[in-house]
Amino acid sequence: MTLLLNAPTSLQVILILVVTFFVFNLTLLIRCYRKATPDSVIIRTGMGGAKVFTGGVVSFPIIHQYHIVNIAARQFTLKVDALLKDKSKKKLTFSFILRVNRSPKDVLSAVEFAGLQRMANDKELQNLFEAGFKQVLLSSACEFTSEDIAKDPSRLTLQISKTIGTCLDGFSLESINLV
Repeated sequence: MTLLLNAPTSLQVILILVVTFFVFNLTLLIRCYRKATPDSVIIRTGMGGAKVFTGGVVSFPIIHQYHIVNIAARQFTLKVDALLKDKSKKKLTFSFILRVNRSPKDVLSAVEFAGLQRMANDKELQNLFEAGFKQVLLSSACEFTSEDIAKDPSRLTLQISKTIGTCLDGFSLESINLV
């Protein structure tokens, strides 16, 4: 008789199952939750296609892959030996600041253009843009004399900025300075 009094009732069994189910699901969600830092975004691929998240996202290992992408502003320095309008040669050093725009379309475009590996490495990213930027620097510098550059270097940087443009496959040129 005392054995029957200590046996769990069906209500107790159901309650234990519900609590166990809830704890299991909560643990699963906590383990699968990924959060982006202020200078990064998360790209989740897999079921549902590629999506960009700026806050946090639940990424289930079997269904999704996630990649954390650095979208912080990056500074590059580029040195060129420019042939100027007055036929003189001048060593010019420029400092560029590039940033990935925060919109999902631009982030995906930048990752498509540069790739995940290059996005993680500043040097590789600089190498990607270096050839095109050098060409623009040299073609823009040949329109100025050394005296023009000494008087008003902002005219040269403005010319370069206009030629490069503001949107470069998801990247944007934040600033350019003659050092």
